[in-house]
Amino acid sequence: MAAKSCIQTVESGSSTVKKQEKEKPHIVVNPKPPATRPRRMVAKPRTPTVESGSSTVKQQAKEKPPHITADPNPRATRPTVVKSCTQAVESGPSAVKKQEKEKPPHITVDPKPRATRPQSRTPAVSSTGEKQEEQKPYITAEFPHHVGRTWRPLPIKALRVRPLPHVFSRNDQVIRAWTVLHETTSSNDAWKAYAILNEYAVPVYLGVLHRMVRLAARDRPRASAEFTRLLEILKQITFSGGKVYLHEWNALIAAAGRRWRKTSVRQYETALSFFRDMTKGQTPGTTLAIDAGSSDVEEKTTAEPLVPDIYTYTTLLGIAARTKDPKCLHHARMLLERSQIPPNRFTHLALVTYFSAVSQPGAVRSTLLTLERDNMELGLDGINALLSVYSKNQRLDLVTMIYRLLKHNLTPNLENVEEETNRLEEYRRQLRIEEFIVVPDYLVPNEATYTSLIQIMTYHGRLSTALRIFADMITAPNTERGAFLTRDADGVLRPTPYTPTPAIFRALFLGFRRHAKPLKDGAPLELKKRDVNSPDEWTLSNLQRVFDLFMSMPPTVQVGSSAFYWLIMAFQTTSGNDKELLCNVWRQVEGRFRYFTVGQENRLYKLKVSLFPETAGRHWW
Repeated sequence: MAAKSCIQTVESGSSTVKKQEKEKPHIVVNPKPPATRPRRMVAKPRTPTVESGSSTVKQQAKEKPPHITADPNPRATRPTVVKSCTQAVESGPSAVKKQEKEKPPHITVDPKPRATRPQSRTPAVSSTGEKQEEQKPYITAEFPHHVGRTWRPLPIKALRVRPLPHVFSRNDQVIRAWTVLHETTSSNDAWKAYAILNEYAVPVYLGVLHRMVRLAARDRPRASAEFTRLLEILKQITFSGGKVYLHEWNALIAAAGRRWRKTSVRQYETALSFFRDMTKGQTPGTTLAIDAGSSDVEEKTTAEPLVPDIYTYTTLLGIAARTKDPKCLHHARMLLERSQIPPNRFTHLALVTYFSAVSQPGAVRSTLLTLERDNMELGLDGINALLSVYSKNQRLDLVTMIYRLLKHNLTPNLENVEEETNRLEEYRRQLRIEEFIVVPDYLVPNEATYTSLIQIMTYHGRLSTALRIFADMITAPNTERGAFLTRDADGVLRPTPYTPTPAIFRALFLGFRRHAKPLKDGAPLELKKRDVNSPDEWTLSNLQRVFDLFMSMPPTVQVGSSAFYWLIMAFQTTSGNDKELLCNVWRQVEGRFRYFTVGQENRLYKLKVSLFPETAGRHWW
């Protein structure tokens, strides 16, 4: 009791002391002690304070320490000002003043703190040999939307591996799967480990299941397996008593619209069924099972209904736009209007995709004008989407203007500066007046930009332009978020240049198949290797140069069956179906890159059987 009164007398200030002087000289105990006072402060009461009685109170009244106002919202980083009751009594007003001088600076805490990213423990070394502050092995800066969506997301942070139940502690296969599930950044590896744990009936924590959702949602390329895995994991979270969060519902809805290469009305209906499950608080897949006529599923609420956000409605609108069905698009737009949530720029970009697919350039301009009226930037991802729009409408002049402006922002042309400046200003004026497009000075091309441009130029038969863009890409620094960094000669981390991808080579091979002049079978070899002065000639010699670049990719690159197929078809067209050459190309690719399985109905399987009849009946090579 005496210790508590000591603390409260110091904290109450002069007002409490004056009240005590008017009344009897005894120690007043506050029946409601301050909530912010830690209990450990009263663990060691001071004996002389209790014995002194009212004299202690009178002495404190004479000194009158300054009034201390308690912060109603104490910060977690604020250190304890008074360590003990004895120190508070002995220090007096001088100690309080000293503490006020030594008080740490105010730290503003973000009410919505961002998740911390894993950092590298390898310090950078300057040219003088001194260690600088720690740098990251990949770019983690949070860029605004104008840089576009990165193709290299940051790795998902590993979880602390919890101990296995004692029953499974001696099973090596379960131990490996348990560790992989906590640490892997591969969706396929996580799913295989999850299947092994299910086989042995090992319980999986909810935190691990939520991590699997993140892995499956970021899996590329998008496939039907992503949707199946997400649905299965979210069902397991619900059955385990966990909560499916809004961003996980959004990931499931998006996966339902990416199951196949071409989006159909049925995919939109599937995504809409998950939207209804979310708003009704049902288990994921309930509405889908009821619509399919399943009698084992009951329509009942198992969780708290969630309110969709703008990302939910934008995802549905994007799926509806890809169906090219006006009824689906109208339904998605009505859902957004009823929610009374203002649209964002991604909403308008989804409409741009739809109007481009149905060949309505006037509606595209109207949407861009709406973006400008709402003070929303188009962004680099919006510009990348417009490249395909103008390609479909045979406006390669606009595509070239946009690329010239983006390239100038990255590497300005130092020759004929005045002439180049006037030309670029004319491009900006024309794009602004005719198409309502503004290309700011800070926008530079990213990997999506280069890939789209190469695909567009090869589709329209402009090989020289495509190869120039290809050369620009492999020399440009990759400053996208998630791109890896390497050390230079001085030991400083620097961005690495872009590396060619199988998607780019697939576009080039498809261009040779589309535009090369086919030769008749049995044509002389000299005629097949003919070369002309024009670099736009889709000849066998030019294809051989592109193939050499293709073979220079790292052997760990996953070459898809589509890129491999169009490679063989390109050599078939330019060589006049020279089987000896085709077999040689096949063996080179087979010995360089990863193996992958195809079925007997696959076109690549049939092509290989025609070249190697002895492989008939096998599903691999």
